[in-house]
Amino acid sequence: MVSSVGFSGALASSGLAKNSAPARATSQAASEPRESKVEALARQIKEGSYKLDLDSLAKKIAEELI
Repeated sequence: MVSSVGFSGALASSGLAKNSAPARATSQAASEPRESKVEALARQIKEGSYKLDLDSLAKKIAEELI
């Protein structure tokens, strides 16, 4: 007969059961500044003030192709 106690004991000793909730909170907190950057970028594009640095873009594309 297989008991489920062994699995839950392994899960508890690894710390996964206790650390799962803070990991979600951390990922939510990390995504908030990213959203504000995206919103700022969208606003700049909509206003027409967003500019591409064509020289650096061309260099990056060339480096990827080489």
